[in-house]
Amino acid sequence: MLRSTAFRSVSLGLVAATGVLATTFASTASAGETTYAPPPNYGPAPTYAPPPNYGPAPTYAPPPNYGPAPAPTYAAPPPQQYYGPGQPTYAPPPPPSYGYNYNPNAMDIGRPGGTIAGVLGFGGYGSSGFGLGVEGGYSLPSHVYIGGNFTYFADTFGAYLFEVQGGYDLAVIPRAPVLIRPYAGLGYEHISFTSCGTPTLSLTCSSAGGGSFLISLGAVGSYFFTRNWFAGVDLRVDIVTATGGYTSFDGFAMGGYKF
Repeated sequence: MLRSTAFRSVSLGLVAATGVLATTFASTASAGETTYAPPPNYGPAPTYAPPPNYGPAPTYAPPPNYGPAPAPTYAAPPPQQYYGPGQPTYAPPPPPSYGYNYNPNAMDIGRPGGTIAGVLGFGGYGSSGFGLGVEGGYSLPSHVYIGGNFTYFADTFGAYLFEVQGGYDLAVIPRAPVLIRPYAGLGYEHISFTSCGTPTLSLTCSSAGGGSFLISLGAVGSYFFTRNWFAGVDLRVDIVTATGGYTSFDGFAMGGYKF
């Protein structure tokens, strides 16, 4: 009997406590405590399309066959030059020219170029006249010379001539700056003279003269002191073709310049 009374007292106490707690919780919620809405409904998860089909991976051709690398080819070096005496010698002197080995000091006297020279000597009609003149021309790369000369002779018989010449340059003395040029010429010569009678009360003189074509055969020998300046001799035979013509032997000293 006592146990039933005690159990009933405990049960009544628990019910009373539960009611107090519920009343307290309800009063607290109504006093301003925050309430949260339920989470939104996002619906089902999205579905994604399958990845594109790119097809099989490309195939590449094998690399080209270039074969073994060719051996490099090099151009021939430029010809070495000879710089003359007192300079470094990188090559022997130039090969023989005109059939001989010339002295390096000759400095290529047989090169192409123009020449001009003055002449002074004797010749003309009877080979006794004092001669003065000038000559010049050009030497081609083939060593052919083309030129001419003008000469005046002053003596009892005065004469002047001019002609064109053709020759060939030779250097026949080994290792020496000497140039020999045989030549032939074709031109014109005019002769004039004055004849005076025996003096009496007056002196009577008469002049006469004439011209004619001539042919010359000769040779020039020149020694080059430098690459340009030279001196030498000019020996020739002048054959006058006029009726009653004559032949003269002329000799001249000469000096000149080669360009």
